[in-house]
Amino acid sequence: MTDKLNLQRLDHDPRLPMRGSIDFERVLYVRLYELFRAIAGVTNQNGEAISDAISNVTTQLTEDINQAIAGVTNQIEEISGEVDSLTAGAMQKSANLGDVDNSATARNNLGLGPASTRDVVSGDTDYSGGDKLVTQVWVANSMNSYVLGMGQTWQNVLNSRWFDTTYTNTTGRPIMVTVTSYSVIEDAELTLYVDDVTVGAHWAGWGVGTQLTAVVPPGSTYYAVPNPWDGMELYEWAELR
Repeated sequence: MTDKLNLQRLDHDPRLPMRGSIDFERVLYVRLYELFRAIAGVTNQNGEAISDAISNVTTQLTEDINQAIAGVTNQIEEISGEVDSLTAGAMQKSANLGDVDNSATARNNLGLGPASTRDVVSGDTDYSGGDKLVTQVWVANSMNSYVLGMGQTWQNVLNSRWFDTTYTNTTGRPIMVTVTSYSVIEDAELTLYVDDVTVGAHWAGWGVGTQLTAVVPPGSTYYAVPNPWDGMELYEWAELR
């Protein structure tokens, strides 16, 4: 083996057999082996320097990559902060105005007029009070629930009513009661009571008819009393309910 291989002299080495001889390939193999040994030796001698150089390059490259990543991260954070500041308190389209902090102020700012600053009743039977706008259905329900005659009809209840018997209005709304009778004696009186208060009274002679009418609030009691008790004959009893 030789430590220093002179490639220029390789072709003229007297030890090489003539080309085409049996030993030429063997000797060529040996020379190639010596060549790679020499290259390996050079590499080994400078391996530490090469390793240091690679390490330095790797370290520097790693630092550069980390700095680049840090820079990008900072930019992302800055952009994110700007986005947050721009969207803080912003309304979301998907909320359909449901995320407005003060709906009355928002409506007023839109110039929709004083009525727009009022809340609408929450339902068709919302009677919680307050300065609210009402709907047509709410008005209709309210009238049907409280206004006498709305959604009510006159009913003949003669077969289920009699004198001096107390009845209670359990319909939940006002009703109107009309009692018709006629006197069977010379002088008789019919009195109509609501919650034990006289709301109508009439004297009549023999054969003369008497009719008394009164409004009965929800939950109130009502009854009709003749005087004397057998001086009147019940003729009709109708109720608007």
